[in-house]
Amino acid sequence: MLKHFLYIGFFLLLLPRVATAQPVQVTNESPYNAVQIFQYYLQEEHFRPELAIRAFGPETPYKEERRMSIELQEILDGKGLVINPSLVPTDPDYKDSTKSNRYVLFPTKLPQVYLEKRNEKWYFSLRTLAAIADLHHEVYPTGSGWMLEHLPLLGGTNIIGIKLWQLLGSLAFILVAILLFLLFNLVVRYIVKLVAHSRFGGVVSGLEVIPKIARQLSWYIVFTLIILYLPVLQLPVAVTGYLRQGLEVARMIIGIVFVLRVVELVLFLIKRLTQKTQSNLDEQLVPIVGHIINTVIVVVGGLRVLYLLEVNVAALVAGISIGGLALALAAQDTVKNLLGSIMIFADKPFQIGDTIQSNDINGVVEEVGFRSTRIRTSDTSIISVPNGKISDLTINNMGVRTARRFRTEILVDNDTPIAAIEQFIERLRKLYTLHPNTNTDKTEVFINELKDGAHSIVCQTFLNVSTNADENHTRHELLIETLKTAEALNIALCKKD
Repeated sequence: MLKHFLYIGFFLLLLPRVATAQPVQVTNESPYNAVQIFQYYLQEEHFRPELAIRAFGPETPYKEERRMSIELQEILDGKGLVINPSLVPTDPDYKDSTKSNRYVLFPTKLPQVYLEKRNEKWYFSLRTLAAIADLHHEVYPTGSGWMLEHLPLLGGTNIIGIKLWQLLGSLAFILVAILLFLLFNLVVRYIVKLVAHSRFGGVVSGLEVIPKIARQLSWYIVFTLIILYLPVLQLPVAVTGYLRQGLEVARMIIGIVFVLRVVELVLFLIKRLTQKTQSNLDEQLVPIVGHIINTVIVVVGGLRVLYLLEVNVAALVAGISIGGLALALAAQDTVKNLLGSIMIFADKPFQIGDTIQSNDINGVVEEVGFRSTRIRTSDTSIISVPNGKISDLTINNMGVRTARRFRTEILVDNDTPIAAIEQFIERLRKLYTLHPNTNTDKTEVFINELKDGAHSIVCQTFLNVSTNADENHTRHELLIETLKTAEALNIALCKKD
């Protein structure tokens, strides 16, 4: 009995060894068979890359078999890609959408790697074999070979399924990332300080956006380096896939914020230039253009983030396009107002601060937006007029007047002596002519009409002022001096009927 137990025990001890040593008994009849050969002989328990090369075809030189099979697996591991055998076709005559005997393992993430049918057998394509070296260098950049060789020397003890050298390497990556961020941040800040002491320093020094740009750029560089060298850690494929995806999403968000900060800085500099122009609409146009650019950046960046999260962006865009068409049909007035805004900025019928008149519109332009123009009326209220309506109106721009007409009528009592009236008119001519804000060549004072009970004297000139406040102040001065002149000459003034 004991002898039988010993035989059974010896057999059980040998069973795993026999099972693992047993080669996979398949041929390259289908894409599934070729993938099975490749995966089986690259597993740790029966690692034989010289047999895995059977999935590459007879054209592969024997001396390249170990390197090519191992490097292809390292490419997949470094990108966090796992071949799911259940998705690989088992049909020997499988054809893709182009009616070709070809099967692409990862169409979006690794389109260069695919299987094809050659000589009635399925192998990795010749294009795949030619691309392995470049792909491996892309996944494992300069310095990765040294790390792959020396990092495992830190220890191979497994801790929660991860080797000790991988844990130590991860901690080292985190420490190096922090140090690189601090280094890049200092370098960028030093460059900014040099610029601040140059002739452009008066423009950019003290801006809060500058250190923000430095931080975002530093983080972007650090995340890029981490993504490049992450495959060196040889973490489990699923962990590498999730980490790589998360890091790429984080880097994309950092990149979006960085570009938004740069746009903010550029718009600030452009706004400084527009302040030197005579047109005020340029200053109003800058923030509107900024909103457009920021919206485009956020939308494009958001679509890229969704793509990295493996969302079907094409289907999403198609759905948005159909909804957008319905929305556009329902928002024709909004489109008309948008076109009206473009016409206002192109034709420049008025500027910020101009007084305009048209039908029921009378006030000072305060803001020109995408949808409407805001106008402050004489009673200090604000009216918003759709730009589509303004573009169809006849606008009287009072703000571009080179001079402002001033006209007043004075009624003098009929009993006033003619000599006194002539003296009064002469003094008024002198008053209106010598005032610094009047146009001497266009100043007129004359008797306009003889009425029952009064003579009508008209004083008319043009004021060389640019604002309503200056106009009102000058009118006030002229009228006060007119009353003082009449009082000094004992001229009796009459009220209008």
